[in-house]
Amino acid sequence: MKRYVTKAICGLVAAVMVLSVMTVGVFAADLAPASTLPDDHFLMYVSDIFYISSRGLVLTGKVENGTLDLNDKIVISSYDSENSVGLDNEVTVLGIDKGHKTLESATKGDEIGILIGNPFGDEAETRKGPIQRGDAVQKIDNEVISAQKNKLTGVLKVYTKEEGGRHTPFFKGYKPTFSYTGIDFHTFELASIGDAELVMPGDSLTAEFVPVSRSVVVFKGQTFNLVEGGRTVGVFTVDSAADYVLPSFTVNELTPPDGKNALDKEAECSIDGITVSSVKYLNGDDKEVSSAAPGETVAVEVNIAVSPAAAFTIDEESTVPKWNGQAAKKAYNDNKHYLLKTGTDAYSCRFSYTIPEIPLTEISIEDLTPPDGKSAPDTAASTSTEGVSIEGVSYSVTAPAPGDTVTVYIIVKLGAGYTLDRTAVKAVWNGAACEKAYTGNTEYFYPVGSDLYQCQFTYTIPNPTHEHVWASEWASDAGYHWHECTAAGCTVAENSEKDAYAAHDFDEWVEYKAPTETDKGEQRKTCATCGYILYGEIPELGHVHHGVKHEAVAATCNAAGNIEYYSCTGCSQYFADEACTEQVTWEQTRVPATGEHTWGEWIVTKEATETEEGSRQRVCSVCSTVDVEVLPVVAPAPSTITLKSGDEKLIVVEGGKTVITAKPYTVEELKAAIANPATEYTLTKADGSAFADGESVGTGAVITLNDAEKTVFTFILMGDVDGSGKVDATDARLVLRAAAKLDTLDDVKSKAADVNGDGKIDATDARIVLRVSAKLETIDAVPEAYAK
Repeated sequence: MKRYVTKAICGLVAAVMVLSVMTVGVFAADLAPASTLPDDHFLMYVSDIFYISSRGLVLTGKVENGTLDLNDKIVISSYDSENSVGLDNEVTVLGIDKGHKTLESATKGDEIGILIGNPFGDEAETRKGPIQRGDAVQKIDNEVISAQKNKLTGVLKVYTKEEGGRHTPFFKGYKPTFSYTGIDFHTFELASIGDAELVMPGDSLTAEFVPVSRSVVVFKGQTFNLVEGGRTVGVFTVDSAADYVLPSFTVNELTPPDGKNALDKEAECSIDGITVSSVKYLNGDDKEVSSAAPGETVAVEVNIAVSPAAAFTIDEESTVPKWNGQAAKKAYNDNKHYLLKTGTDAYSCRFSYTIPEIPLTEISIEDLTPPDGKSAPDTAASTSTEGVSIEGVSYSVTAPAPGDTVTVYIIVKLGAGYTLDRTAVKAVWNGAACEKAYTGNTEYFYPVGSDLYQCQFTYTIPNPTHEHVWASEWASDAGYHWHECTAAGCTVAENSEKDAYAAHDFDEWVEYKAPTETDKGEQRKTCATCGYILYGEIPELGHVHHGVKHEAVAATCNAAGNIEYYSCTGCSQYFADEACTEQVTWEQTRVPATGEHTWGEWIVTKEATETEEGSRQRVCSVCSTVDVEVLPVVAPAPSTITLKSGDEKLIVVEGGKTVITAKPYTVEELKAAIANPATEYTLTKADGSAFADGESVGTGAVITLNDAEKTVFTFILMGDVDGSGKVDATDARLVLRAAAKLDTLDDVKSKAADVNGDGKIDATDARIVLRVSAKLETIDAVPEAYAK
């Protein structure tokens, strides 16, 4: 951001930042709760893990508390709930190094390396085991701190922009990285800020954080840095830690059976620390089944185990498992719980699932050899379509002769769990699809029994071989042309089966007799291939309108007019256009009288005074109607006041009875600034109480004139929103919340907050008030928008 400030302001800002950083140190010392760690409790966080050939693993870090001796027994508590080493897994300290020196013991503040040998073997892939940066090292004879309790409650301090922190506020759901002694742990989410709606830079308040996916070993009094974008924007001091209750989790990779009998039992969970121990399928009697038919509904029971080192706890009523887009059923303990506890860290949840039926898309019929000039039709047929079998084949003619067209009837049977859409699914045989022959010619299959359906095909028994001799001349009808066979004994009767059968390729219509208003015309078009001529009629033209224009006539206050329109001389119809294409009614051409008079100037017939009403009149120049109006009694001039102090002009807004100034006043200074009171007056606070001597006059103060109307003026000091008589950080916060739509200000406070006079309260007003409160800027004058 460009900063256009003087060297003096730069020096002032630098001084403020130094003072702010000093203040942060004071905060951490003043507000941090006392540590719960005894002096002899050893704690070190792992900053790095090294493997030294022939020696083993070395864990480096800084001793946060207590002492460590050679040959002590330690445990390493991983902050990854899935890969925890475990609190009961002892590791022996084989060596302690500090700066290339071997030590017998290490104390608080020492930067050391701890040699633990090869507890996980010396294979390159596994020798570091599950240990990670940020794991906690503790002695086994201490009361080991668990990593499970990780909903952290404590005091949150947010740095201001001058302290190197954020420029803007943040809300619940904010996710910074926690850092401690240079070690970045994991992302934590701001879960609660009490009754506050947002956290402003500079705030200090009680807050709760929960981990996004991992936990960390913490102790009371421990202070974490909040890191965002590589910079520290605040600190959080732990006061207490509690278990994090898991709201829900998702079961993955349990593929719903799709019309299959075998039920899938492979599944896992989306949350680290929860494992799926088994999957069962139950029938309506809660008996386990290993297979189910399509269309059958089963209960899917998923049994889970929660790792003891998991970073959360489970509530049987509120934690909701999910699978395949549905939540678990409340099926246990009188329908109250989503989960049933079945043992230590073991639970069971249940879902309903209906095995879907398999829809058929096409039925292929095979091994049915068409009769070829034979009288015995073939009835042996099969199908390669899964879930379908051929139950029978018959013909409409038992002994067809060559050239006969017969209907082939085929009966199919559906297997269990298969469905058939009779209007969409087709059977295919011999390259042809079955016909729509039943129930109003809308279905391909007709039911003839339980899961039995009949389809049909049309087949023509072929004639013995015939050599066609096609004529060169074209034969034709109105739609098609073809060549006839001239050889004797040709049995082809259908034109569509003859040589070069095709639709005519006509050219454009040609008019050879023009139509008139009363007689039809004639036209023709010719096939470019065979010369066939198709004749057609051209409709008569009908009546042709001839329009006569009628000029528009304007309507007056007491006489109707008309729009511009046309009338046909032949049919007496009316049109809006000269071409007579847009017909209108007679009423639509009319323009009613306006009823609006054309008034002349007002002429005063009697002047009004402060005690008597007057009158004036005007006359319509069209119809001579006279309009008379009463003039009200003249009111006396309104009471006003003017303020002045030296050469600074102070603004009085008469319409709103408001006195607006940019200069702060004491009560004595304001009374001296009232230069011309119309009458005597009183000056009180907004609540009606009197001012003390020397007290500042703030926004909301009231000046009441002792005139007949008891005229009241409200005093407004630009930037003073809370009415304290000065512009400070409280006013800046009120303007910022109003700009963020978190609070609503009344009209008086809104005028005080709108310091730039643009008619709205936004970040520009908040920035000006904040700089004025920090003495970096002054409000020199009332905005022009408020000037009288």
